[in-house]
Amino acid sequence: MSFYPDIRAGDDIVFSTNPNDVASQWRYGKVATPKNNSADIVLFSEGVVAFRHDCLHADDPRVSSTRLWAEPGRGVFKLAQSEIERRDTAARLPSLEKKITRLEANLESLVMSSGKSHTK
Repeated sequence: MSFYPDIRAGDDIVFSTNPNDVASQWRYGKVATPKNNSADIVLFSEGVVAFRHDCLHADDPRVSSTRLWAEPGRGVFKLAQSEIERRDTAARLPSLEKKITRLEANLESLVMSSGKSHTK
């Protein structure tokens, strides 16, 4: 099973320069360029926009490498909670649309049968 999520440009993420440090701040950003096993990230913080290259996903086994954190402009990311919720909602939409269509048909059938009983 792959640890690497399906990411697209524009996805909401959170970023850290060192996830192994408990005090490390996770900052909001967006995926700029998805790559095969990394991503370029754009960060937004206190009116400043910053670019980070070749960032790894937080679950990537290479994250445990201390050498990675010595490289400026690198870090790790994970999908932001807002992105996870958006994806969950998008995945549920087809099912919800089918349910609404069935409810509409049932309602129309009830209205039609109700109208027939009143005309007799």
